[in-house]
This record gives sequence, C-alpha cells and structure tokens, in this order.
Amino acid sequence: MQMSKTGNLNFSVKVGSLVKVAVIAVFYVLLTYISASFGLAYFPVQVRFSESLCFLPIVMPEAVFGLTLGCLISNLTSPFGVLDVICGALATFVSSFLTLKLQKFKVRDLPLLSMVPPVVISPLVVSLVIGLFSPEGFSLTAYFVTFFSIMMGELVACCALGVPLYLFFSQKSKLIEKMLGYRV
Repeated sequence: MQMSKTGNLNFSVKVGSLVKVAVIAVFYVLLTYISASFGLAYFPVQVRFSESLCFLPIVMPEAVFGLTLGCLISNLTSPFGVLDVICGALATFVSSFLTLKLQKFKVRDLPLLSMVPPVVISPLVVSLVIGLFSPEGFSLTAYFVTFFSIMMGELVACCALGVPLYLFFSQKSKLIEKMLGYRV
C-alpha cells in the first residue's frame, strides 16, 4: 500500500516504499524508547522525541504508515495497555494523513500548518486514554490539564525539533535525489 503525494491511496506495493515505512517505524520506536528512559513518553508530561518525525509525510508520503506502525509498536509497552496501542496508532494515522494533506499551505515557505494535526490530535486522544486510567476516575479538569501538558510537549517535539529536522531533510533530500537519480 502506498500513498501518493496528493494523499490518494495506491495499493501497489514497492519494496522501496516498504523499506521507508520500516525504517521510519524503527526510528519512531527508538526515539520513543529514548524518551521513555527519561520518563517523557507515556504520562501526562510528554515530550516524545519521536514526534519530531511528524513532518516526514511532507517529505515522503510513506511516512504516514511508518509513523503509524512506529506508534503502534511503541505503545505496546505503554502502561495504558491495548487502548493506548489502538487509540494512539489511530491518532497518529489521522494526524500524519492530515499533515500530508496540509503540506501545500505554507507560511514563509514552511508548511507550518502541517504541524497542527499532531499538536492537536495526539493530545486530544492521549489525554482521554490517560484520563480513563486515572485512579481518581475521569474528570474534565484533569483531562484539560493533561491535554495542555501534552500539547506543550508536542509543540516542543514538532516545532522546536521537527522544523529544523524538516529543513535539514528537505535540503538533503534534494542532494540525495541528485546522487541516487531518484526521489527519496
């Protein structure tokens, strides 16, 4: 399964696309586990370093599936169980897909609007999952506090880490394309 630059699904699978999906998934898992080693991956205060990769659908559409798979695998060790595995992967898929779709809207030649879905969708979903597992029970106050905390972490990961990575990848991918003779 492949996604075209326009966001349309194409079910012809190419080995190169599968490799990209796998490599992105591995990096997502690795960066999530590094975040987890600092206590920043699964609780109300989160700065998942892996979320800095959320710009990748702009550079390569296959990243939608790589990020989703990486999130699914990363959440297998979540203290919030199967609910976090399913909801987290779905939130990542939706935000990655919207990131791809919003790439044409740019501010000063940067697709900053593409960073909005992961900064909003992930906190909405993750705050709900965390709230449902709270020992005190679900409360709207705790939900919104958790939402804003996770949203701040997403802003740091997506904007402070992700935008410089995007600039690096977008410039380097042009060089790599010239060297390899095909689109990366």
